[in-house]
Amino acid sequence: MSRIVITTTTFGRDDKAPLNILKQAGFEIGLNPHGRSLKKGEIVEICRDATGIIAGTEQLDGDTMKNLHNLKVISR
Repeated sequence: MSRIVITTTTFGRDDKAPLNILKQAGFEIGLNPHGRSLKKGEIVEICRDATGIIAGTEQLDGDTMKNLHNLKVISR
């Protein structure tokens, strides 16, 4: 199963429909457990096995990206 991590704290907060659409499409969903913008090391830890990221304002630099081997798409 492909995994999508949502790093932003606002996506799906007020309306669960987008999360339900992703789940019905067969995606496993990972949510930001910190309730704030993630730090560099946290991004790698939380998104390590993700196929996709629905990102907030976190910095996704080259050092971070080279540790996310399964990542295929980022959406902001």
